[in-house]
Amino acid sequence: MADVLLVFNAGSTSLKFAAYRVDAAQGLSRCVAGSVDAMQAAPRFVATGPAGQALARHDWAPGQRVGHDEALRFAVAWLQGHLAGSTLRAAGHRIMLGGERFDGPVRLDDAVLAYLDTLVAFEPSHQPLNVQGARTVAALMPDLPVLMMSMHDENLYA
Repeated sequence: MADVLLVFNAGSTSLKFAAYRVDAAQGLSRCVAGSVDAMQAAPRFVATGPAGQALARHDWAPGQRVGHDEALRFAVAWLQGHLAGSTLRAAGHRIMLGGERFDGPVRLDDAVLAYLDTLVAFEPSHQPLNVQGARTVAALMPDLPVLMMSMHDENLYA
């Protein structure tokens, strides 16, 4: 049974995600990457394996809009099924701004999220989606620690 970390990035028009196997000797190795793209026009879910091979695809009806909460629910459900037998250890969510308090990973709780909400005016196109995405991930997996990841961790979602 493998230990796995999940990472998410709820952007302005898409959701990106990845899953990493954790090995004490070898570190992190990506086992899944994917996205829900074109959320406001022609939404599609795509997941690929470590070598870029197609694992799954789902297209919503043409013209249907998909919100970030729905995209996260779909991605989390698919990941939980795909990673069955693995032990999910933590999830990270990209947060655009950590303000003066946070410049690296921190465990998200109500107080941290409330502070991050105060920064929305500085980055209104991404911060509210990032913070709401982190809340959704925490609600979908309440027993899993959810961490704030900075914009500098962008390579984790690609």
